[in-house]
Amino acid sequence: ELPPWKPELELRTLGADGYRVAIVRPHGFVAKHKYPVIDAAYGGPGYLVAVADAFKFIRAQIVADATSSIVVAIDGRGTPYRDRAWERAIAGKFGSVPVQGHIEALRALAAEMPEIDLSRVGVYGWSFGGYFAVDAVLTHPEIYDVAVAGAPPSDWHDYDTAYTERYLGVPHDAKTEAVYAQSSLLEMARKTTLPRPLLLMHGTADDNVYFSHSLLLAESLARADRPFTFIPLLGQTHLVADTARQLLTWKETVEILRDKLWGDQKGPDSPHYLQ
Repeated sequence: ELPPWKPELELRTLGADGYRVAIVRPHGFVAKHKYPVIDAAYGGPGYLVAVADAFKFIRAQIVADATSSIVVAIDGRGTPYRDRAWERAIAGKFGSVPVQGHIEALRALAAEMPEIDLSRVGVYGWSFGGYFAVDAVLTHPEIYDVAVAGAPPSDWHDYDTAYTERYLGVPHDAKTEAVYAQSSLLEMARKTTLPRPLLLMHGTADDNVYFSHSLLLAESLARADRPFTFIPLLGQTHLVADTARQLLTWKETVEILRDKLWGDQKGPDSPHYLQ
């Protein structure tokens, strides 16, 4: 069922590197107000998110409205359909290139849009986007204030070899093992950085990124004394199919983003479709 409105979608190309960014403003947007920004992240290879297809941004519009925030989707280095060097930039660098590229794009966007408040940045994503979200708050807490991560691959040793080895190499020597360690959320969780709120969700029947990934990540976060909330999605696979569970999942998502980005402030009025 289509909603009775269209997403407030704008596409831009930013900075010297030409980052492609999709921007979704909340309904009721007022230019004189300052808004938090939420990174609707994927960040992995082989997939674009900043595309001229409003239908793909219905969920982003719901998140923008429910959180009174500006939601952005960014295609950084490592994504396809640019040149060879752009696409190969992610090779061996899952843990650094995607997040650093998004930060550069966010700063370039804030320079053009004074209504964006870079002191309040959230991130959410699923699959590689979930990996990105955890990576972002663990490695760059000075930028990202809160994250929602669904089904993140926490250790690339335990993911599909045809995918992983294409980008990180075959884990058989010290050099390649160092690449896997640098890309591991388990290793990132053990390092001491500023703790940020993290909501972690994962289907217990996930046959793509196995549920054990989030169990291991939760263990590493707990041992590092990091704050996080873990919601197992009972019986769900990599895509949450149950409509009631899907609604609850997105309610949890917008609530933590809204609470952490606005705090005690009410924020500008905008509709909340998840009531």
